[in-house]
Amino acid sequence: MQRPRWLRLLLAVGPVLLAWHISARAQAYDENGIQTLTDYFDLLASGNFESAGYMWSQAAQDRSARFGIEYENIPLRVDCTSPIVRNLDLMRNYLKPPVKQAQNLEPKDYFRLDFSNLVKGRLVQHSYYVQRVGNTFWLIYPQDYFARTWPVQETKYFRIHVHPDRREYINSCLTEEADRSVERLSDSLGLTNEDLSLLAAKKIEYFYCPTDSSVLDITGTSTKGEFDEASNDIISSEFPHAHELAHLLVNLKLKQLPLSTLPLLREGLAVRYGGRWGKRASALMDLGSFLIKEKVVDVDSILTAPGFQSGAMTDIAYPVAGVFVSYLLQRMGQEKFYQLYRDLSADPAVLDTMNHIQLKRAFAQAVGVADWTALLSDLDGFITRSMPMTASAEPGVSESGKTILKVSKITIVQDKEWLSFKFEGNAETPVEGNLLFGSDPRLKGQASYLFKEQYGNLQQFDGYRYGVRFDTNEAGLYDYGTNELVAKYIWGVTPSEKYFNATDHTVSIRFKRILLEKVVPKDDDYKLLPM
Repeated sequence: MQRPRWLRLLLAVGPVLLAWHISARAQAYDENGIQTLTDYFDLLASGNFESAGYMWSQAAQDRSARFGIEYENIPLRVDCTSPIVRNLDLMRNYLKPPVKQAQNLEPKDYFRLDFSNLVKGRLVQHSYYVQRVGNTFWLIYPQDYFARTWPVQETKYFRIHVHPDRREYINSCLTEEADRSVERLSDSLGLTNEDLSLLAAKKIEYFYCPTDSSVLDITGTSTKGEFDEASNDIISSEFPHAHELAHLLVNLKLKQLPLSTLPLLREGLAVRYGGRWGKRASALMDLGSFLIKEKVVDVDSILTAPGFQSGAMTDIAYPVAGVFVSYLLQRMGQEKFYQLYRDLSADPAVLDTMNHIQLKRAFAQAVGVADWTALLSDLDGFITRSMPMTASAEPGVSESGKTILKVSKITIVQDKEWLSFKFEGNAETPVEGNLLFGSDPRLKGQASYLFKEQYGNLQQFDGYRYGVRFDTNEAGLYDYGTNELVAKYIWGVTPSEKYFNATDHTVSIRFKRILLEKVVPKDDDYKLLPM
């Protein structure tokens, strides 16, 4: 039986009317947003999620729905990272009082409302931000308050909210490489042309913060960067931050998934393709292979969610996870890997209870080996075979190759695979410095955050894209266009006489040419700086 037209109309607009009614009621006596949050919690507790969603600003609603990513068993997408929404069945009985403390921010139309309550012996805290527009309060994301006055610059795929202290570091080289990173990651992760078109049309909101503490203020997490699942925004003190970008693109690839994934897989996949914290995947994968091969890190120790978090405190978990995911992808293929990724995604409370026995069995079955012991043996063989092929930096100079530059104390040799550097010193002068090369017109007259970090005001940045920084203990290849460590060799980790010769006081190091995109030093295109 068809419902009467008036009833169908009422059902269609009912949630909107209810939200308007609540908003109108709040206008009468809400001075600091507390009544708005009270009403919002009431709607959540009653299960009226559609009306609760209308209490968020239109900008927040639009960004949350922007890429069509859906999280399973989350009642309200726009607020999916809140501990209240993520655990609503438990939290609905602990939502009074809604606000422990209200803080009037500057300008006066913004407030921060702090929720805090003891739930089954555990303290649950979360801050909401509200903005008063006219007489109505709207829930907003923290970044919309903190970055409300930051200039905005658009690229093909990004809308970058740039803190004024970071504006000098935004240049065409950086933005073009950031757009290229979206396309490279999308290709590696298996996204479609339609996905790329969606990213180009809707844009990735990126908040380029001045410091790590600014990221903490916005996200509540002490980190250099974070992908915010609720808004689809990236908040970071680095740009581009390919690791966080990878998290977004993986979720866009899968479209629908639980909100949380086993950290070994989630972080490992982002490291495998996006590196982490100013270090490219090429540098971290070398480190991860060494850590596993030399048994510095036992994969068992970071298998569970709590185990990974413990290892993450010292940063050793991430490169190992990247190598482990690389192994899984090689053994399983991308399609089966993504199925495993989904299978090991769940509510955080469920992930925390997954033990070693369950996870070892799941990984062994996915790879198709008898047990975990067989998997570790297979992993060891994978690393042994792949290390010579995937190594981004090695000690020594290629024995076969062409000398392309030989000047005082510097010899550079290239072959099909490697670009080799030999630096000479003497007993009185230490072998150390930074060889800059690859002058890039896009960087002329610009600033590099990485260069400024290394030299402060002691040296002028002259627009060289790459630098090889070296001394008797280590050598690194740096990209001053994207502010990243590309590859690194540390003598103390893998000692080799090929690297430092104490007799003739020379340092010899080589890097994979593919990392440099065909850029090589030339006799009219290099500059040697002190460390």
